[in-house]
Amino acid sequence: MSGLLSSVRVDGSGFAATNGYFEARIQMPAGKGAWPAFWLMSQDSTGASGRPSTAEIDIVEGYGHNPQGVCQAKHWWAGQPETHGTSCLPNSFSFGDSASTWHLYGAKVTKSEVIYYIDNIEVWRHDTFEQANTPLYFMLNLALGGGWPIDLAQYGDQLDMYVDYVRVFEPKKGEATPTPSAGASPTPTPSASASPTPTPSASASPTPTPTPSVENGTLRLPLSGSVKDGAWTAGLAPETWAQLLKQSDGLRSLVLDAQQAATSDSYSLELPAALVDGSRAGFTTSILLPGGMIAVPGSLGASGGLRLTLSIGPTLQLRLESGGNPFAVASGATGLTLEASFPARSFVHRRSSRSACWRAAACSRSRTADSMRSGAS
Repeated sequence: MSGLLSSVRVDGSGFAATNGYFEARIQMPAGKGAWPAFWLMSQDSTGASGRPSTAEIDIVEGYGHNPQGVCQAKHWWAGQPETHGTSCLPNSFSFGDSASTWHLYGAKVTKSEVIYYIDNIEVWRHDTFEQANTPLYFMLNLALGGGWPIDLAQYGDQLDMYVDYVRVFEPKKGEATPTPSAGASPTPTPSASASPTPTPSASASPTPTPTPSVENGTLRLPLSGSVKDGAWTAGLAPETWAQLLKQSDGLRSLVLDAQQAATSDSYSLELPAALVDGSRAGFTTSILLPGGMIAVPGSLGASGGLRLTLSIGPTLQLRLESGGNPFAVASGATGLTLEASFPARSFVHRRSSRSACWRAAACSRSRTADSMRSGAS
């Protein structure tokens, strides 16, 4: 079953904005056949007296079989036939993908052009058209198919699309359409309606606040921490993990959500041995950080637990320790996956951030900022 949220009702009543900036923070599902979207339609086409011509602006369309890329599209009907245009990029993100973490998707509609953004970075623009200069309402939906084969067996025949918020900015009379800030963080602070982020105590130990949620075999837990010796430090205590296991059966993965952590040049994270000693085959722990993710397989064989230290500079450095000693992933074993973005420093690039993604097969690994989405080890 798919779902749809609309800011306008079938009778045409509801919220719409003319020549505004529309933005949503979304985490899309992966899965063959998933077709999530955030899009706009002309309010003039709704209700009993709706116009026969209308506009559709697809701020983003995702395709679950390829979460690395998304599309933007325009459609308008002024009689027949339909006129349309599409922009699709195979690699649309400066960090992560549409399913691994949250992203901002936005569109600025002006009297002369429409501009599309991902994480406040422009990805496409085109001339506007008559119907786009009418009140536009937004819709969010998760559909299936769209001409693509559907195979959701590995997800238990169920997918979820998460929406943190939708924001719409409409200019005052005589003012220009608002533009997103180019210097904004790609992972902004959620609105007041978002899930609360625990506030760490300056004197408390860096342990998470256990307010978990379980869905489709994945336990999601907010992770709080504190700055210690210049690094944002957090951890999951063994007793906390044991308590969570008693509350949840059939777990296949754990997501520790620290996306609201203070931005830092260094992150230090500690996992209990039960998560990484090889006793839970096929289990994965994903740590979500501001602008990135570290996926840790349970088959590492780290019997003394695992401490991960991520240092961010002109290069990324990931150091692993177990029981206080450097830890090396065994040859042939599944390594860690790191996806992260960091500010440009000693190099020049047209975007405000760079991305690196690789599999760490040793206790220490660093790659230069030029290694973008390589997937190489």
